[in-house]
Parts: sequence; structure tokens; C-alpha cells
Amino acid sequence: MLTFTALNTESIRPYQHWLTEAGQWIDMDADAVAYGLEHDRILLANETGQPVALLMEQRQENGAISLLLAVHPDQRGQGLGPRVLEAFAAQRPGERLEASIHRENVASQKCFSRSGFQAADETDMDGFTLFIRLTSIPMGHFK
Repeated sequence: MLTFTALNTESIRPYQHWLTEAGQWIDMDADAVAYGLEHDRILLANETGQPVALLMEQRQENGAISLLLAVHPDQRGQGLGPRVLEAFAAQRPGERLEASIHRENVASQKCFSRSGFQAADETDMDGFTLFIRLTSIPMGHFK
């Protein structure tokens, strides 16, 4: 069973490199992580007591929640990403969830698609496509 724990500036230190690695697609740096800790939320996903992923959420002006997912390198390719996203969505009924994913980040595109996110029609000039999910979609529907 997946559980989430909110992190702060001290408790994120052992996991910060996960976000830095995930952030290679969006030029994330220490300031972005600090901003996320201060203004939004960075959640540590745990499964059977072990940290397996980080999920950074940010409320957008349009009311949507923008997400960045970083799965532990040893856990990748095992279906954990979609499980984390579905567990998060279950805690946010009625919310619109979004993620901007670079066109070269095929693994993230597949992960979010398996979790019911749908790609918008356009890719921006920097190569990012917006993936959107309304949390009213039944869990597990897009396996």
C-alpha cells in the first residue's frame, strides 16, 4: 500500500537528487525545489515502509494541480509510477491534474498515459506537451 509523507527542507535532503534527475527535462534546480517545499508540496511516496518516489505538486492559476514525478531509480519500469499517480489522484477527487512532459521523455509519457492522463494536441516551442487528467476517471481504467 502506498502512503504519502509531506517533506520539508530538512527531510528532503536524502531524496533531493531524485528531483534533480527528474528535473533534467525542465531545468529544475535547488531553488525550484526550495520553492516547492515552501509554497507547494513535495510528497514522499512510501511502499511497505520504503521510499519509492517523490511527487511535487503545485496549484496553478487555472485551479489545476501541476505534477512532477520522480521514481526511485531501482523502482523504474515496474509499474510504480502509475500506482503513485493513481494513489495521489484518489486523494484529490474532482481535481484537474496536469504534467508538462518533454517529447523526448517517453517513459514519463507512458507512465502518465497509463494513469489516465491524456496529451493535449499541442507541443510548445520548448518540446513540452501538457498531459491532463480529471480525477473523476475511475482508478485502473487505463491499465
